[in-house]
Amino acid sequence: MKSLYHRLAIDGIRRHKRLYLPFIGTTVFFIVLINLCLSIMQDPLIKQFFGATTIGSLMKLGSIILSIFALITILTNYNFIQKNKSEESGLYLMLGMEKRHLTKIYFHELLNLYLKSVIIGTIISAVIYKLVLAGLFKLMESDVNVLENGILADFAPLLLTALIMLGIFIVLLVKQSIKSKNFTPLSFMQEGRAGQKAPRFPILLGIFGIICIGAGYYISLTTQNPIQAFKLFFLAVILVIIGTYAAFSVIVSGILKLLQKNKNFYYKKSNFTAVSGLIYRVKNSANTLASIAILSTMVIVVLTSGFSLYFATSEIQESVYRTDYKLSFPADKEIDYYKNKVEEILTENNKKGKIWTYKSTLLPVDRAGSTIRKKITDDQSLDGSEIDMVYFVLDEDSTYDFAGNDAVFIQTNENRQIEKIDGLDIKVKKELKENYPSPISITDISLNDTDQLIFKDPKVFDQAIKAFATEWFGDGPVNNVNFDVDGDYDPYLRDKMWDELKNNFDDDWFSFYDSQAEKHDLLAIYAGIFVVGIILGLGFLVSTVLAIYYKQLSEGMEDKSRFKTMRQLGMTDREAKKSISKQMGLVFFLPLAFAFMHSLFAIPIITKFLQMLSLNNVKLYILCLVSVFVAYIIFYLITFKMTEKTYNDIVLE
Repeated sequence: MKSLYHRLAIDGIRRHKRLYLPFIGTTVFFIVLINLCLSIMQDPLIKQFFGATTIGSLMKLGSIILSIFALITILTNYNFIQKNKSEESGLYLMLGMEKRHLTKIYFHELLNLYLKSVIIGTIISAVIYKLVLAGLFKLMESDVNVLENGILADFAPLLLTALIMLGIFIVLLVKQSIKSKNFTPLSFMQEGRAGQKAPRFPILLGIFGIICIGAGYYISLTTQNPIQAFKLFFLAVILVIIGTYAAFSVIVSGILKLLQKNKNFYYKKSNFTAVSGLIYRVKNSANTLASIAILSTMVIVVLTSGFSLYFATSEIQESVYRTDYKLSFPADKEIDYYKNKVEEILTENNKKGKIWTYKSTLLPVDRAGSTIRKKITDDQSLDGSEIDMVYFVLDEDSTYDFAGNDAVFIQTNENRQIEKIDGLDIKVKKELKENYPSPISITDISLNDTDQLIFKDPKVFDQAIKAFATEWFGDGPVNNVNFDVDGDYDPYLRDKMWDELKNNFDDDWFSFYDSQAEKHDLLAIYAGIFVVGIILGLGFLVSTVLAIYYKQLSEGMEDKSRFKTMRQLGMTDREAKKSISKQMGLVFFLPLAFAFMHSLFAIPIITKFLQMLSLNNVKLYILCLVSVFVAYIIFYLITFKMTEKTYNDIVLE
């Protein structure tokens, strides 16, 4: 009997290849994407980079998200396949099979699909991995030889990916077996032809959906702190997803009812067929369209974030690392003492350059419009990333014309202003960063969005920091020595200077930043984020395509008999195609409208989130968003036309 179940399973796959081939293709696609993330995460070549830990974490997160999405997508597609094969399952039961025999057929079917998918996916993964890794190193501007450890990918990630897929297929088998136990032969026969009903309590459901979407939008529009944005982002996403599913049901139902009430529109041959077909399965259509809207939003947001972050890399590097090197020392000695030591070491190493010195400290503030005052809090758990801070700087050697003002305000966020300091009679002048001659830099990229107040008079500077100093935050001012070195970059200069400084300041702390090395590490991290974004975007994209394809295929199979009857009653193929186009066009492009709206309202919270990675260029993000959306519209139209052809071929064959 075992061979019989195997033959029945294989025969079913062969006869329904239109259903199974996209399923296998989707599974293979997810196998390749998950394997790429796992392979990059564990590759020893990646571990040579400073940002290896971050890249590894990103790839791990990407593999987890893809695995969850693979489970959802593959499960949804397999349910669709079994629904359209339900009459076949019911027939087996009528011919004398027991439900345990059906389970054996499902087992052989899934085993065959699993082996085919894993073998094809593993081969593709092994072949393209080194090419993908070479592309990643190219983005990182690294000349590492990707073939250093051989031409093929490691075996461990391939095995882990196969095990992940095995777990997913076991879930499919268990779910289908449980479902078959609760079904009678008649239930199986009726499942494929079962119509969908409109949602119950549509008004309440619509109000609930609008409230959820509104709450998600409100979180995005009102969240100001980047850390808060990170914490609230997923809550906003969940609210918008729930709201979209709820609202779509009502919107689709409402549109169809309005069209049905319009007698001049509804009682036309092609319109009657199109609207009645959508009413017949309104709930299913709404849920599928909502899924497409959510997936489309994910594609747009993920790709936009990845592109904008990578394209802004040079801008971020120049903003964070404004000189070749930066040294920071304690403020217990005069700053010229440290400047002279640096000059001595440069001379000993036959180097010449330009040096800038300044004192600085980060201090928390409260804001009241354009006025700042001392931050008062009893919450000792707060850190610099959770509170509003200002970078106070003393630049005694500045060549900038203060024009009678006590401080220069360097604005980094157009929504923030500093014109007055509470309790101090200080005149503040606003200036752009690029117009201030001294290269003041904050080498922590998470603080790159911090406003700067630059003073020239030490007494005024001391007054200001004393007015804002707190016992619970900060250690006071530090001395900074920034310098550029003439000639080509010397990768060994940092090590030489480090050793010399360590000997001179054995009892004191100091920090040393080499901008070229730091830029390279920063580029590695951003390249990793970019690659993860592309991989996740592809995962969401293939899920979107499958959702559209199976929607068209399902509706084509359901409508075949209806269109056959209509054609027997006199409807021509031309009229049928016209009706089909109207039916598809009535609601099929609603997901694009929702996706664009969600993406627009996501701009505030995502840009706040990206500020943690030092991306403050909102205009660049919007430009990337528009570009990605235009490209996605073109892709969506092509996919729609191709799947519409599949629908036509089914109902008009």
